[in-house]
Amino acid sequence: SPPSKSRRFRFAVCAERRRGASLSTPARRRDQLALGIAPKVEFEMPTEWIIYVCLILGLSSALVAGVLQSFSDFVMRGLQRAAPAGGIESMQQLNRTVYRSFFLTSFILLVPVTIGFAIYALLNVHGLPQRLIIGAALVYVPTVFIVTAAGNVPMNERLDKLDHNSIEAAEYWCTYGRVWSMWNTIRTIGAIVTSSAYLLAAVSLD
Repeated sequence: SPPSKSRRFRFAVCAERRRGASLSTPARRRDQLALGIAPKVEFEMPTEWIIYVCLILGLSSALVAGVLQSFSDFVMRGLQRAAPAGGIESMQQLNRTVYRSFFLTSFILLVPVTIGFAIYALLNVHGLPQRLIIGAALVYVPTVFIVTAAGNVPMNERLDKLDHNSIEAAEYWCTYGRVWSMWNTIRTIGAIVTSSAYLLAAVSLD
C-alpha cells in the first residue's frame, strides 16, 4: 500500500537534512508540530547587555587614553620647561596624588574586567565582535597595564625618593622626562586601540 501522508512528510524532512539543508527555527517548529512532536523551546542569549559592556569599557579606556595623552601632549613638556627643582617637586606631588584618584581605580579595574570579558567572548560570542573583544584585552593588559607597572611606576618611585633640590635629582630629571614620556606614549596608543576595539565591537553587535 502507498505510504501515508505522515510517512511521506517524515521522509521528505529526513531527505532535506541529509542534503545538509538547514531549516529555520519557525519552520522546524512547524515540522515538529505536524509530526506530533512537542517542539523544544530555544532561548537566545540577548546581546543588549554585551553592547552596553562594550560601550562602558570603550568609554572607560578612552578616559584612560585621554588622561595619558595629556601628559604626552603638554603636561610633561610644561614640567620640563620649568626649573628642575620646581618640575621635579610638581611631578612628585602628581604621582602621590594619583594613588587616591578615580583615574587609578578605573585604570586597575579595567584589567580583570577586560580579561574576564574576553574569556566570556571566547565562549559565547562569535565573529568580528569576539575578535575585537579578545583583541582589546590582549592590547590593554601588556601595552597599558604592564608598561605602566614595569616602566612608569619604577621611574616614579625612584624620582619620589630624591630631594627635588639635589643635583642627583636634576640629573635624573632629564632622563626621566625623555624615557617616562616614551613609555607614556606607548600606553596612550594602547588605550586608544583598546577603546576603538570595544566601540567597534558594540557597533558590530548592534
